[in-house]
Amino acid sequence: MSLVVKKEKLPKSKIKLEVVVPLKDLDEYREKALEKLSQEIEIKGFRKGKAPKQMVIDRVGETRVDSEALEIAVPETSYMAMAQEKIVPLEQPKVSVKQFEKDKDLIYFLEVSILPEIEIKKYKDIKIKKDKVAVKDSEIKKALEDLRKRMASFKEKSGVLKKGDWAEISFEGSVNGVKKEKLTSPNFPFVVGEAQFIPGFEKKLIGMKKGEEKNFKLALPKEQLEDELKGKKADFKVKLNQLKIIIPPKLDKSFAAKLGAKDLADLKKRIKEGIESQKEKERDNKFKQELIEKIASKVKVELPEAIINQEKERLISDFTRQLNASGGNLDDYLVRVGRKKEDFDKDLAIQAEKNIKISLTLSKLSELEKIEATEAEVEKEIEDLINKGMQQGVQKSELVKNYDTPEAKRYVKSIIRNRKTIDKLVELNKN
Repeated sequence: MSLVVKKEKLPKSKIKLEVVVPLKDLDEYREKALEKLSQEIEIKGFRKGKAPKQMVIDRVGETRVDSEALEIAVPETSYMAMAQEKIVPLEQPKVSVKQFEKDKDLIYFLEVSILPEIEIKKYKDIKIKKDKVAVKDSEIKKALEDLRKRMASFKEKSGVLKKGDWAEISFEGSVNGVKKEKLTSPNFPFVVGEAQFIPGFEKKLIGMKKGEEKNFKLALPKEQLEDELKGKKADFKVKLNQLKIIIPPKLDKSFAAKLGAKDLADLKKRIKEGIESQKEKERDNKFKQELIEKIASKVKVELPEAIINQEKERLISDFTRQLNASGGNLDDYLVRVGRKKEDFDKDLAIQAEKNIKISLTLSKLSELEKIEATEAEVEKEIEDLINKGMQQGVQKSELVKNYDTPEAKRYVKSIIRNRKTIDKLVELNKN
């Protein structure tokens, strides 16, 4: 089949094609239409699909046959036309028929969004500075205190509960006389002053003795609770089951030895190195992100709405899934942070556009620097991802199945290629 295709570039990375399907090729689609219709209708004396063509035409009419032929011809020839022009569409093309008449060629227009071509100039000249890393004495002190808390011993306390004690309570909360599971626990251990209770809850417990019971009322917060509980008055019945004093170990050589250090000075040195290493890792990640963002910010490109909308949908889907995992939803989140839906959508569109520009920039830089992911690298990355998934409790067979697809391998390949490209940019930044 020989299609005649004329291409026109439109703003915002859109392409318009005028497609001409020659009259001589339309018979093929008319035959396909007749075959399809003969399978759908019943003609007395014939099995479905076996009636003579003229009887099918007489039954459904020429207009129905032509309409069916057009519905088959346009999708098939659209695909051929885009392949002929090496066009990869981002969305379903918009079609408008210009000519479809007896004894004439079929002519129609296709309008479709494509990935925009970008040009990056002088990216090797773009430089940013890497922040220096410093560890404060207060950070080392806090890390030591956290270690002491984790290694603390406990001693039964006969006095009253106060801030800093370890306690275990049982409590039951009700609203309008109805017990609420969300406000109830048979045993809840915590360190007084460090738990995340309803505001005012811990304050009511101060001064209680082991075995003591207490009833009190509290106004529930308007955030982070189910609709039926927000802002309601709740009645609580609490019993202090256990009360202990926390006794942290002394900061001495013995304490250091338990953590594999020679002495306290050696332990502090190791803690400092650990904090420094973590800070350097965070600094390096931030540096890479800022570097690619700066290069991407220099790129001038008109992005098609289709690709922005796709990325917006991905962002909102990821965000909603995170909220659902913690028992929340988008509407409650917006109320809690005091934001309007339209402002949230606007920010999403800005982030989506930024993400796409970065993605296109990395793709173009990979091409310019001739960076690719090898098959061995892809296999190693998938193996690491499978191992990581297994550590999180996912079955190996399920993980192998998920990654053994062309789409998954293309995705992993792009991850590796982007990572190698960013590493190259870091290298160029040093020169």
